[in-house]
Amino acid sequence: GYNYLDQGGLVLSQLANPDLKWERTRTADLGVDFAFLDNRFYVSADVYKRKTDDLLLNQPISANTGFTSYSANIGNLENKGLEINLNTVNVRGVEGAFNWETNFNISFNRNKVTALSSDTSPTGLASGFASRLKVGEPLGAFYGYRVDHIIQSQAEINALNEAARAATGRATATYQTASTSPGDIKFKDLNGDGVITADDQEIMGNAQPKYYGGFGNTLRYKGFDLNVLLQFNVGNEIYNSVKSYTQSMSTSYGQDKAVLNRWTPENTNTDIPRAVYGDPNANNRTSDRFLEDGSFARFKTVTLGYNLPTTLLTRIHMRSARIYAQAQNLVTFTNYSGLDPEVNTFSGNNQSLGTDFFVYPQARTITGGITLGF
Repeated sequence: GYNYLDQGGLVLSQLANPDLKWERTRTADLGVDFAFLDNRFYVSADVYKRKTDDLLLNQPISANTGFTSYSANIGNLENKGLEINLNTVNVRGVEGAFNWETNFNISFNRNKVTALSSDTSPTGLASGFASRLKVGEPLGAFYGYRVDHIIQSQAEINALNEAARAATGRATATYQTASTSPGDIKFKDLNGDGVITADDQEIMGNAQPKYYGGFGNTLRYKGFDLNVLLQFNVGNEIYNSVKSYTQSMSTSYGQDKAVLNRWTPENTNTDIPRAVYGDPNANNRTSDRFLEDGSFARFKTVTLGYNLPTTLLTRIHMRSARIYAQAQNLVTFTNYSGLDPEVNTFSGNNQSLGTDFFVYPQARTITGGITLGF
């Protein structure tokens, strides 16, 4: 339903595709489970390979159709990896004595697009702000320009433009733009044709971690218990699109404090370009300037509790009583400059993983309570 001026109406929400069909998945999995020392040491491991054919994704089309995409079977995908889970009883005591148990899990997954439909561009399918679906690359790959350095002088610009004219044979050719000035970013000429064009983009990185997992410990002593879960994610990258607004220095958007270190004739030892309205050099274009390491380790949950002793409960005619305090997202260790490294602006789109665009961070919460049983 789509109403207009208080009149009821209907509108097509998507284009039909009579050729649409189910995805097909084939999986090979080899697993092993073993335990020893009276089950104090337990290991589970799985090696797998999963192939998906007729991948269901949105196929871009010309917007003059009234739509920008339609659902189609446009490619094939492969996942392979290793998952390991380890449970140990480090200290086993009688009831009331000290007990310590550990759980550790780690996963290694490699993801790759193995085929795309014939009507897809050779550079792949664009998605989100910097994501690209491309054969041979994982889901969540980032595509853009490579930053070389900050241009320091007009003489450097003149030399670049002279080389561009010689390479192209055009008397008016420029390396980047006619408005490029000292303090602008020099982008890398990846195809070696002497000028910067859309062809000088490449896969810059991807949002897929090299490995991820968790490390949990539970300790008990008399009526006390402590549970600590550490979550980790290593090797993924984040496209920090927030910076393209808060460090653009070319519009009326509020800026963050990093722009205080921008290039000026008196401050040349910096990697932040000059401030100029309109950004004539396109310093703010999609590039690895905004790509960051998204690795992190986080104390996801920490719970401390105390169970009142049975002798006391009997006197007050209660079956159980527990006092506890719990913290979530207590501390995060990361080099990511944004608010939260565990981020995904396009949460409903598996083509645009790992992009941060003003996503509200996960809150640190501390709660407590009393649980009574009668």
